[in-house]
Amino acid sequence: MFIPRTAIFVRRGDEYLLMKGAPTKRLWAGKYNGIGGHVERGEDLLSSARRELLEETGLTADLWLCGTVLVDAGETGICLFLFCGENARGRSKPVRRGQLNG
Repeated sequence: MFIPRTAIFVRRGDEYLLMKGAPTKRLWAGKYNGIGGHVERGEDLLSSARRELLEETGLTADLWLCGTVLVDAGETGICLFLFCGENARGRSKPVRRGQLNG
């Protein structure tokens, strides 16, 4: 069994938008990562990636699926769907889970 999650990496020119995890996070505290989160029940992968990007950053972008990673975490693993993006639009907003960089 796997839990579906998305990870989004949006490019602007030669830069990528990353999030530095807040020091209080249980996982990835102080570490850089893409934007992302859980796929909600009944939600398709692209809609999930778009929602997570908007919720976490306030931005929209042209997204496409570029890979998958299966993480063996014991009885229940993680299926990570990787999305790439370009043409980010909107204004980034303050985030509660960390700091945006890029």
